[in-house]
Amino acid sequence: MKIKFATMAVALLLSGGLCAAPAAIVFKGGKTAEAYTIESQTISGVNWQKDRGKAEARAKLWEVDGINYRGQGMDEFNGMPRKLSGGQGAKLIADAQRIIGGAAAKDFSKEDWDFNVVLTCKYYIAQGHRLNKDYGEAIKAFEEYFADCEKGPVTTGILPINYKSSVTGKPVTNAGGMNRYYLDALEAYVLCLLQEGKADAAREKGIKSLQDLCDELSGKSGDNIYHDWTIRALRNAARFAEGKEDWKTARASYEALIPVALKRGDNKPNRAAKEAQLKVGFMQIKEGDARGANARFYEATRKWESAHNTRSAAVPRGDWINADEAYMAAGSYVGQGLVKSADAKNANDWADALKNFSMALAIFQSDDEVRSMALLGAATACAKMADLNKATETAASNHAKLAEKYLAELLNLLPKTRAAEDPSVTEIQKVITKYKKGE
Repeated sequence: MKIKFATMAVALLLSGGLCAAPAAIVFKGGKTAEAYTIESQTISGVNWQKDRGKAEARAKLWEVDGINYRGQGMDEFNGMPRKLSGGQGAKLIADAQRIIGGAAAKDFSKEDWDFNVVLTCKYYIAQGHRLNKDYGEAIKAFEEYFADCEKGPVTTGILPINYKSSVTGKPVTNAGGMNRYYLDALEAYVLCLLQEGKADAAREKGIKSLQDLCDELSGKSGDNIYHDWTIRALRNAARFAEGKEDWKTARASYEALIPVALKRGDNKPNRAAKEAQLKVGFMQIKEGDARGANARFYEATRKWESAHNTRSAAVPRGDWINADEAYMAAGSYVGQGLVKSADAKNANDWADALKNFSMALAIFQSDDEVRSMALLGAATACAKMADLNKATETAASNHAKLAEKYLAELLNLLPKTRAAEDPSVTEIQKVITKYKKGE
């Protein structure tokens, strides 16, 4: 079905809104608000009238979980978000195509129906193909959705921004009036391009479009939350590259993430920026640049040690270190342990590496990824020391037993982490079996 955007734009100006059908706005957390009519639902936010002729109410894009239309025959449409979250790709496509092929439901004008319902169905069709892992079809469907969104944005009650799409190559006037799923679609589009092996297109089309658009939206609204879409897309690209062991590409994505995360936090250090900084260092180590990576970790560990050592023997103030700084310190000790492991040549070198891993494990309650890396690093160091001390049976056995304890926590408590699935785990287990003696 082709949407007649020129006709629709006239109709919207005459009607003063998008959808005349009653609806319930569902907010994050489960609260709802009844609407006499939905005025607009765009990337600028959702506007509605509570009662006929009354002043508009407004919610930000990320405050709204969904819009359920009260009109007859809308149950199928209202159920699409649940099908998306439930992974029902085939059902999602079938329902959306049936709605597109049917007549407008009661209380909807043809123009309103095409703009709101049909356009949203196209978004769900693309997501359905993604769920079915038919990434080529998903890419085509998303690109059709983008082109349709860009042809006829809403012009009232929106953030006044212009934008040039890196996907279609076209400039968009009143881009703040595009369909409210446009940002979500770009995020999913990036994932599909990555799955199709098109990392350059994911970066140059999907991520660039997201970053350009979110920069404009944030600048006009003052809401830094818009940057979350760009952060997620960059993080997904980095993690995908990690899974392919393409450390250079992963590092580039994490490097690009740091300034975006800082903008998200009003240019103040925050967890997302710290995580990206750590990951850049971890990727450098994977690339073989341990010396260059060390600079990423040095400041946080020295800062923690300086603050810790200047405290009196009495109980320190509760605000001397916060969760983000503790996370950065823990990750930095892991990073320093990895740096020392990369250059280790003897038992003393491995002991230095173990000291850093042990600091991360003993002092900080870090997240699963950092802790699992510390456990694997510590187990590796102990296994290496067992092998290097094989001439002394007791020493080799003690190191093997300690390696076993670190490995047990990793495999039993954090079995789904990348560290637990690392091939080196098998080699460590062989060393433990070889040198461990009875109690």
